[in-house]
Amino acid sequence: MARLVVFVFLLMFVFVAAGISEVTTKREPVVAAICSIVVPGAGQGYNGQWTKAAVCLGGSIIGWSIAISSLEDDFTLESPQLELRDGYEGAALIGMLIGLGSHVYSIIDAPVTAKNINKRLAQPKLSIAPTQRGVMFSYRF
Repeated sequence: MARLVVFVFLLMFVFVAAGISEVTTKREPVVAAICSIVVPGAGQGYNGQWTKAAVCLGGSIIGWSIAISSLEDDFTLESPQLELRDGYEGAALIGMLIGLGSHVYSIIDAPVTAKNINKRLAQPKLSIAPTQRGVMFSYRF
């Protein structure tokens, strides 16, 4: 578990060091989805949405930690049988729903956001549109 947390923080550090926090280039939805499949929130980091990435990763870690902590402590390789502690069935279910839900949300949201970023970047910065009163100029920063 500690190795996974270290790996995730290193992955996020690589994104920040690469300067991807400001999205000014096209994003590939497939890459965003694959990143989120591997690590929850990594696709959001690829898209430059660091708050959403932290929420997805944190939700997944917290959810699965709750689910794992509701297991009995006597797991060994000789008897690899997982058993829940008495009275912790609800906690295990809630933990799995939180962990799996945040991971699935991350997988669905990352390519959708990448497509939206690409649409936004394809729009012209300066647009001129006719109106009833004349002409409207707008500039997108």
